[in-house]
Amino acid sequence: MSSEAAMNSTSPLRFALIKPGNCIREARLSLHLPVEGYLYDSGESVTGAAIKTSQTAGAQLHVISRALQNAEETIAGMRFIEVRAFAPTTSLLSQRFLKFWAELRILPYLSSFKPHLMVCIGPGYLLLIPWLYAIISGSTFVPLMVDSFSIAYKKGFAARLHHAVTRLVLRSAKTQRILSYSHYIKSEIEQEGISKGKTLVFSQVYEDCFFSPPSEVDRNLTDAPPKILFVGRLDLQQKGLDLLIEIARSVVAAHPNVIFEIIGEGSDRQAFEELIAQHHLQANFQILGYRPQDQLLSHMQGASLMVIPSRHEGLAKVGLEAVFASLPLVAFDCGGVRDYLRDQHNGYLIPRFDTVLFARRVNDLLENASLRHTMQQNAWQVANEFRRPQYPLADAFCDLLAQQAHKDS
Repeated sequence: MSSEAAMNSTSPLRFALIKPGNCIREARLSLHLPVEGYLYDSGESVTGAAIKTSQTAGAQLHVISRALQNAEETIAGMRFIEVRAFAPTTSLLSQRFLKFWAELRILPYLSSFKPHLMVCIGPGYLLLIPWLYAIISGSTFVPLMVDSFSIAYKKGFAARLHHAVTRLVLRSAKTQRILSYSHYIKSEIEQEGISKGKTLVFSQVYEDCFFSPPSEVDRNLTDAPPKILFVGRLDLQQKGLDLLIEIARSVVAAHPNVIFEIIGEGSDRQAFEELIAQHHLQANFQILGYRPQDQLLSHMQGASLMVIPSRHEGLAKVGLEAVFASLPLVAFDCGGVRDYLRDQHNGYLIPRFDTVLFARRVNDLLENASLRHTMQQNAWQVANEFRRPQYPLADAFCDLLAQQAHKDS
């Protein structure tokens, strides 16, 4: 049977989502099933949105993710497949080969499933193989952009190749629709000469339990030392943890008892700990590792502010969640953060990568209770703008499936 005949069959629409991460645990979490270990995903996950869509539209769903292990599971009639693409202890060359091999191993799953619609999280090489398959098979291909188009902070051949592949895929006639994680990513795509009508920004979806108005009691009016919160992957480069050390040195000089509370794990944990020790900051840093999502709000409520020292972010959802907790932010102007951080309103956007000004603004917030209180109130105002999502990702997926059904009729 030809691909066109298969697409026009009377069977339900087939929807494939291709993404990084642990899709099996994400699925179990979304369906309120038991989950082993920690899994932090702020708000509704992309996997959760795909599950909701397939259940609403009566579509068959396969989720294929690049993960730390090979695994497959059928849950509620939906197929979740993990392809091993990462092995942190191997050499860089072995890592690259494993990632390339994982991309090739995705193809048999796609060929067997024959999706009508493929949504693939990008950017970069993650888009290439599914895009080529879509050209050959006739499937509808939609990139979902969650990070920088250009990864501007990276240099060299790999960064240029990343940019070239992303640009090729997004500009192609095969890619008729692009979903974007933030308005910043949309503007970055449009700066590459890609039509404004091609990219849609979807809204983040959060339950009411994520929203917490400002406390009447100032967080620093206690005997406990002030806390500065960082939440994210322990990645020295992308998350800017090396820059955070520079910032911390200036902050600690003015506030010797301050605590930088670090929530997260990652391959650079040891290197980060060595940097902390090198600068004699062990007494000022607490690395807590992963914390489940239902505990994160209490950490935010116990902090004076959150910092986002990243070199680049597609959105930094934990920053958005900090806004929901009425927590002031200090962040580099590093991408999608500006979707919810209004400079001098609910925090400070710092020009890349001015660590001196960053530290000064952190000190301003630590030293000025009135300023903190004002920014907490302002954060709550910004949070309320997000309480009613305008275009949830599940709605975007439903629209894509509806268009596919119309196309096939």
